[in-house]
Amino acid sequence: MNVLLTMIFALNLSLTSGIETRFYKNDGVRIIEETDLNAWIGNFAFGLNYSLFHPETSMAFQSRLGILKGFIETHNDNVLLRVGTAYTTFGRGLLLYTAKDDVLKMDRFVNGLYLEVSKGVTLIKAIGGISKVYIDHKLQEDSTSLLIGADMTLNVIEGVQLGGSILDSRDVKGFNTNYYSVRSDIGSGNFAFYFEFGARTGYNKTILAEKNGYADYLSVSYSTESFGAVAEFRDYWLFGEEYGIPPTLNKSGIYLNDAMDERALALTLNFAPSDFYTVNLNLSRLYSTGYFGPKSELNEVNFQNQLQGESRFAEFDLNYLKITGGNVAIGVGNREEIDPQIDFGFRTAGLEWELYFSNRKRDDDGVKYTDRDVALTLGFLENYDVTFTLQDRSGDLTNRWSNVEFKGQIFDNFSLILTVGSMRGDFICSGGICRYEPEFDGVIVKAVIVF
Repeated sequence: MNVLLTMIFALNLSLTSGIETRFYKNDGVRIIEETDLNAWIGNFAFGLNYSLFHPETSMAFQSRLGILKGFIETHNDNVLLRVGTAYTTFGRGLLLYTAKDDVLKMDRFVNGLYLEVSKGVTLIKAIGGISKVYIDHKLQEDSTSLLIGADMTLNVIEGVQLGGSILDSRDVKGFNTNYYSVRSDIGSGNFAFYFEFGARTGYNKTILAEKNGYADYLSVSYSTESFGAVAEFRDYWLFGEEYGIPPTLNKSGIYLNDAMDERALALTLNFAPSDFYTVNLNLSRLYSTGYFGPKSELNEVNFQNQLQGESRFAEFDLNYLKITGGNVAIGVGNREEIDPQIDFGFRTAGLEWELYFSNRKRDDDGVKYTDRDVALTLGFLENYDVTFTLQDRSGDLTNRWSNVEFKGQIFDNFSLILTVGSMRGDFICSGGICRYEPEFDGVIVKAVIVF
């Protein structure tokens, strides 16, 4: 008994609890709550995740209440063994990518076994269990597949890494898919080179047939203190993004057709002529050959200027996007938009002011409209700020939204965000996955407690 009490008092504990409640003006309440409890002592650790999801609709099957994730693990200098929930990524994510994305509200993880062995120049990761994917806190259809996979990284010599991955998936209907990849990561001086090639065999859930698929991703970069350049290329042929998230190569985070038939080129340039001024330029082009689905293409340009001083900053962005045949990606056949943005802030007399303005002109299949956003933020007492936002839509479509948001670190362990008013809806994309965030009118309360 004394030994047990001694162990309990020796435990290191951490707790994070966050709750978001949306009160809709018309009707309905959505509640999202997640609490993470972690404990560790010596080489042992365990954690639990309690989740509550009460949707504002009548989709009772999406409601959730109880333990969603949990794990027990032990580790030493060379080996980590975890039983329960695990996150990991193989290479650049062609085969397997499990992580949380707060922008997309996506949570991808595996419930099962996870093993990591590091010895000398070799790192081996192995995972086996049931795949789980939540997007906007809703369990996706393909969340019962059994995954078994392994990844190895070998540090051949200084600056040279070789690696490879294998992944096997089997769903409840018995359909089996096998994935393979090899990669190289080479760095020398100011230059870096990365190449990964992936292949898949067996059943393809997108085309509902057995068909081989391939993917390759190439990145070449050069960097100095004041200049950086990255050139990227990818080619996905009947490969898809079932358990991985292959790089999209565009800042909008869009796949044209779920990485099934896409080629892309991208160039990123970064200039930093001084400590106070930086310039970034991103160019990308995606296109589908039409082998799977209709032909489509995406062209994107992002130009960013940043000026940072001791008491003020300014940023000017100019974004251009043109999509042809984008029904699969965003539900619109043709989209062309230009979006200049200005962000300016300064500090005076203990107050921080920030003014943001954007004027996005968009043409969706001949429907032309302009979205203007104006946001004024006032920061005070170091840990508090209030933002007033006005959103206006004019042209073939018209509407107006406005809201005020308060953010504050009330105590060292307690933060609060309160939003009152209305917000425009739009597609949100990240890592090739997109979801529609509908318009909102009401009150949102977010609170986070950390111990």
